[in-house]
Amino acid sequence: MIVFLMLICIILFYVNTVSGCIPSQEIEPIDDFTTTTVAVDPFTTTAVPTTTTIPIDPVTTTTTTTTTTEEPTTTTTAPFCANCLQVYNNDCFGEGNPDADNWCVPVDEVPVTIDINAAGDQCSSTFQCPSGTFASFDYGEPTEESGVNAGMDPVTITCAETGANVGRWWYNRYDSVQTYLNKVTCRKTPSPTTCSVCAPTIYDPNCYGPGFPDANDWCATEAAVSPQYSLDPFYIDQCVAEWTCPTGTYAVYESGGTVITDEVSGAFCQETGGNQGSWYATYFGNPIYFDTFKCKNLPALTCTFCLPMVYNPDCYGVDNPSNTDWCYTEAEVTVNYYRDVDTCIAAFTCPYGTDAIFDLGGTDQNAGSQVVSTLCDEFAATPGQWRIDIGGDVITKFTCKNW
Repeated sequence: MIVFLMLICIILFYVNTVSGCIPSQEIEPIDDFTTTTVAVDPFTTTAVPTTTTIPIDPVTTTTTTTTTTEEPTTTTTAPFCANCLQVYNNDCFGEGNPDADNWCVPVDEVPVTIDINAAGDQCSSTFQCPSGTFASFDYGEPTEESGVNAGMDPVTITCAETGANVGRWWYNRYDSVQTYLNKVTCRKTPSPTTCSVCAPTIYDPNCYGPGFPDANDWCATEAAVSPQYSLDPFYIDQCVAEWTCPTGTYAVYESGGTVITDEVSGAFCQETGGNQGSWYATYFGNPIYFDTFKCKNLPALTCTFCLPMVYNPDCYGVDNPSNTDWCYTEAEVTVNYYRDVDTCIAAFTCPYGTDAIFDLGGTDQNAGSQVVSTLCDEFAATPGQWRIDIGGDVITKFTCKNW
């Protein structure tokens, strides 16, 4: 035990001795540009200072200035419609107002926009009435009128931004007919089931069948023609009449006493609008009003009432009575007559050296030396009268007179 304790004391003594002999070190503050290190000799107590200088590059700062030049901003005002104001009906309050059958769409539900053309002289507005409504136009008449396809098609109206009619809106009421309007409205679509306003009474009641009043002038009975009246499947407020004339007859329309036969077809009638109840046919692509129609007998192929034109009886041939004033005789002029339905036509050419001269009841008209045609209506109010044009002056006589 005593040995153990002595051993511990020797160890402790040794440790203390070594600890006291370990060299110590001091560090000087570091200059921004110089570092100083102090070296201590481990075997002596004298410290020898050692100085080490580390060069440091100076810091260079470069400042770059950038200049930005902005282009000037130019504001261009787009052309707009100043004189063509909104023409849609402002007195519309929506479905059910004032009642379930009589209401119109408010302007903000259509909607209506107005555009101006490049020239700045004309404005236009195109819009589509919502489902269940139709475009109705106020032309300043007692009642309004629906647009194309009973007002179901898109609407395009136009307005003059400059000129004599500045600020006035118009609509092509028919195919090429420009009509000024006061306002346009999208109204509730009516729901007719049968033709009611358009009465099925347009067939001529004075037709009694073949031979009446005579063999050359008669028309088929309504029962034989059997016209059918129905709502148009494409134009919801329009009635149509359809029929087929029996063999040996053709359709004749009468409007205010005038008989129309050529280039006329169909029959339709508006159930609503300003022209409701009036029947129209299509004449050269445009609607034409008519009172009645009938299926009339086809006329004979020869002229019945239109007798040959009267030729000047005071003509005696070449150089008679003089070589400066003469005309060919009737026998020397050939006139061909033929018939086109109810119109007789006379065609001829005056012999060389003469012109066709028509006496129109005191006034002469020179028709020249080319082929000349004149017309005569077999069934006019006064049949048998020859004219240069239908509706023109009556020809009392004609002459082939020298140049």
